[in-house]
Amino acid sequence: MIDNINRRRASAYSWHQLGTRCTVMGTGPGDIRLAAALVQGELALLDRTCSRFRSDTELAEVTRGRWSEVSALLFSLISAAIRSAELSDGAVDPTVDLARLGYDRDLSLVQLRYSPAEDRRAGPLVLTPGWRGIGLNASSSQVFLPEGVDLDLGSSAKAWAADQAATTCAEVFGDGFLVNLGGDIATAGPGPADGWQVMIEESAGTFGAGQDLGAGPVVSLHHGGLATSSTVSRTWRQGGRLRHHIIDPSTGEPAEPVWRTVSVAAASAELANTASTAAVVFGEQAPLWLTERGIAARLAPTHGPVRYTCGWPVDREPGTRPADNLALL
Repeated sequence: MIDNINRRRASAYSWHQLGTRCTVMGTGPGDIRLAAALVQGELALLDRTCSRFRSDTELAEVTRGRWSEVSALLFSLISAAIRSAELSDGAVDPTVDLARLGYDRDLSLVQLRYSPAEDRRAGPLVLTPGWRGIGLNASSSQVFLPEGVDLDLGSSAKAWAADQAATTCAEVFGDGFLVNLGGDIATAGPGPADGWQVMIEESAGTFGAGQDLGAGPVVSLHHGGLATSSTVSRTWRQGGRLRHHIIDPSTGEPAEPVWRTVSVAAASAELANTASTAAVVFGEQAPLWLTERGIAARLAPTHGPVRYTCGWPVDREPGTRPADNLALL
């Protein structure tokens, strides 16, 4: 998980929303809380539109089996999910069923619910219905969701929202901004002269098996987005098994934990998140898949040395910069 960012020549504000830690950083002299309030409002609307933990969202009310007109926001979110599926060759599929694996509410509540005496076992294996059955009609803002398909937009919505929020803040306030939504990082506008200094956290906060692997390297992000996908940061127990949230659509089960974390730098947070998530699903084939597409990535395996692809930004050890240049987010 990417978790630390340079505070020099920038102000920052952090809070908790959508079940994750959110941070806005800006380079201008204005009150950063104004930008944070703008982002909070956008995230609240996102939650009301497509949260899979609520029954009163617009997405929940879309009729399956026929074309339905939806809001511009929901259409954009579903479009982003389809783009992620296409770009990842189907590895990032919004029709996966995390609820079947016990992840049916905020993760903190899922973790609290677990007890050895009342262990919830997984239901029968149900393969992912598949994203190709979803239809989009941009001219009429209509979508088609097949019968029996429940969309989980969590794999793409946060990164999409980070891109939108950073761009909006830069346009409204005229400064440089970085928006970090639980490790999906987007930038817009003029950033610090030496780039946004991002520390990649190597702590493995595994539920029931905590392990501190120490601070990771620092990279400079001058533009675009950065995202990390992890098999150790969002975990829970079900049926006596440790689960994580990145699902392999071909099996309906959590992807094999070949990689502890995969970090990707790309033109946007959306692209970075799509590639990092897909890499976790592809496992041993991830370096080749990333290299063939010219994607810059850092892959930290469960065992063995870290691997890099396609011009990943130069890693620096955390101690090579003054400590007060890094703000814990």
